[in-house]
Amino acid sequence: MDSSRIYEYVMEPSEIREFCLTVYLEQLKYSKRTGVRLLLILAAELLFIPEAAAFTVLVLALMLLAVGIYNYAVTVKLLSGQQGSLWIEGGKLKARRRDYSEISCRHIGLIRKTKHLLLLGYMQGVRRPAWFVIPLRVFGDGQELDLFLSMLRRPQAQEECLDHNSQQNVEAEFLRFSYRLDGERWVRLQKGAADLINGGSLGRTARLYCRDPEKAIRKQLKSPEIAARACGLWQISLAENGVSVTMPADLTNTFAWTSLAWLLETEEAFYLFHRDKKHFVMIAKESFLSWDQVHLFHRICADHGIQKNTSKKARYVPGWLVGLLFGLFLLVCAGIFTVKIFLDSRSTPGSVLGDTYGRVPLEEQVEVLSSLGLHVPEETVESVRSSMVEYGLYDLVEESPYTWLLTDMGAPAYDEEWNLTGYSEEVFWFDFEGFDISTDYIDVLNGMLALAQGSALDGVSDIRENTEDVNWERGRGTAGVSLVWKEQTYSYDMEVYNDWIDGRVLGIFNPLLEQEGSRKYFYAAGDNGQGAIVFFCTPEWAEQFTQKTGLALEKSTAKADEVRQAVD
Repeated sequence: MDSSRIYEYVMEPSEIREFCLTVYLEQLKYSKRTGVRLLLILAAELLFIPEAAAFTVLVLALMLLAVGIYNYAVTVKLLSGQQGSLWIEGGKLKARRRDYSEISCRHIGLIRKTKHLLLLGYMQGVRRPAWFVIPLRVFGDGQELDLFLSMLRRPQAQEECLDHNSQQNVEAEFLRFSYRLDGERWVRLQKGAADLINGGSLGRTARLYCRDPEKAIRKQLKSPEIAARACGLWQISLAENGVSVTMPADLTNTFAWTSLAWLLETEEAFYLFHRDKKHFVMIAKESFLSWDQVHLFHRICADHGIQKNTSKKARYVPGWLVGLLFGLFLLVCAGIFTVKIFLDSRSTPGSVLGDTYGRVPLEEQVEVLSSLGLHVPEETVESVRSSMVEYGLYDLVEESPYTWLLTDMGAPAYDEEWNLTGYSEEVFWFDFEGFDISTDYIDVLNGMLALAQGSALDGVSDIRENTEDVNWERGRGTAGVSLVWKEQTYSYDMEVYNDWIDGRVLGIFNPLLEQEGSRKYFYAAGDNGQGAIVFFCTPEWAEQFTQKTGLALEKSTAKADEVRQAVD
């Protein structure tokens, strides 16, 4: 397949519906915390006020339906009859419809394949993925699709390619601005845009926030992906084809002049707002060299039909009023019991995800792990330290100690073509959100076996997966996992939930080790995210590790007994 091939398509109505449903369900996956809270409230209502529970369910159902219908209407308006194109060039994924976007292939962390569509996504905000979509029918066959995904997963081979689109944009420029943002300034500029929207500066529009959004915006910086795209050099280009924004993490958006409608000004920046009243281009005033350049900027915007509006002050519901209303709701719905259940569930001991313990400097983390006999490579230390400096992740690394180092140490190694090349022999880490559920269990078990070299498990062979009972369209079913040990076949049924790995895989080997009277077993701790950190060790070492690091290592055995089936 030609690496520069541009795939052009117009999405059919059925494909748009499939896209809307998939994206909506994916978004719900990132709202688990809210879902848990709602379930706790419903549980309390069922115990004390069943009528209130029925009313709450009805309201929630109507809200979910209304959001789904609104999103579908907006998406249909955006995609129906519109020529779209998608291609990979210079190590970047590029897309064009009305507007133009590009992002480094390295940042595409979400790949979803449905019956008729391929969705490629990245985290645009905390629990807010953004998607590129292309129909599977544009690929000639499965081999061509595999080649496209291979280029996406290993963009290094293309990153030195000449990006003609970028050169053309530079040649046709009217103005170019550049400025640097740290986390604090990014929050202020984002808050300024939210104030403009909620203040009615764009005309009639629904409020996005009833409360001041600054806290929610500031919270986004805790995500490494968002911090990487927020902090650093921003570049804005005004050209004949539109306004281009290049963000620090090689993400570029180009808005056609016809898609931009309003120019607004705050104390710190100018904002060009999209007609959808959600997307915007922000230009820090410090990037202007003179008043003449400011006047030229206004004239260029006016020449392209951009309306200059007066900024209006945003007003938000006072925090005390929100608290009062929430307190009343808790009283009506037996809130005291709800809070108690919620607190009890949060304090339940024994969770494999562990807890966050006090702030520990990086150097002390290295010393503690070394005292436990673990070798912490210097490149791992430098990688974590670099992330702390470049992205301001001091709080995340030091307030969730040891997990960043252990995750880097235990991650499998891959070559430039994304082929797995090896595992660590001291610690193994994997993400429960799998990469390819048809082979993920094999990779996890091989990663665990790499820790147990020289043990009774050296005789384990012929690890296989059977996905015949998986409904790929619904993302449900069971994946069969089998292995041979001492001339006997053992098989296990793993529950399939989209691309998530069943945690019971951690308990497969320990029952076999118990048969041999082994002194060492597999223990696991959480990484304060959605992954597991696995060791092969004695109970005494596991206890010592827990005492020194605060990460609770748990022996995974009982859950595996529930799914174990020995076959002669």
